[in-house]
Amino acid sequence: EFKRPLDSLAIWACGKGYTCDSLTQAILENVSGNGKQSFQQIMINHLKTKKMNGDAYIHIIRHDNGTLLNLKNLNPSRIKVVYDSKGIIVRDEQLDISRRNIIEKFDPEEILHSLNEPIGDEIHGVSALEACQSVIDSRNEALADLRRVLHLSTIRVLYIDVDDKPRLTLVRTQYAEGIKMGQLLIMPCKKGEAEFQDLTAPPVEIYLSYI
Repeated sequence: EFKRPLDSLAIWACGKGYTCDSLTQAILENVSGNGKQSFQQIMINHLKTKKMNGDAYIHIIRHDNGTLLNLKNLNPSRIKVVYDSKGIIVRDEQLDISRRNIIEKFDPEEILHSLNEPIGDEIHGVSALEACQSVIDSRNEALADLRRVLHLSTIRVLYIDVDDKPRLTLVRTQYAEGIKMGQLLIMPCKKGEAEFQDLTAPPVEIYLSYI
């Protein structure tokens, strides 16, 4: 529910490529990200990460003379942004897998940091996934409930009027197995001892209107 519209947004925003002067194009054509990415793919990844996580980071790698060499997407869960008392970014810190130790520090101009719809002076963006998570979960729960109700409505309830508990246990096991395997169950009993009742599904419209 979330990934497909996000993919569509990223393709719509970045899929047609980019326009720039010939020098910039020559530089961007040599950008390879992790070694197998184009500039376009890097930006698609950056946009999708921003929407999913709320923040997205790209390491800007330059030559000593300032020429752009490469752009690398960074894992946002391992990036810590350090602000000063005035809310200005001082540096970015990359943590190890345990998120306990700093393995590299970046100056602000070394990182392209994109925030997803921050409010006011918030220092982090808002994840679009978190914003719609409860709606997605509720819809999937309703679909699962409807599926279960419709499935159960196909089962015929068997009533048996006997006091023999071992026999009741055996019949219950045999009946459940028969339903599971789709087999015909023949049960010897006296007239009036057993009868079937068909279940009916509740109105589907109630579920559909909620979904």
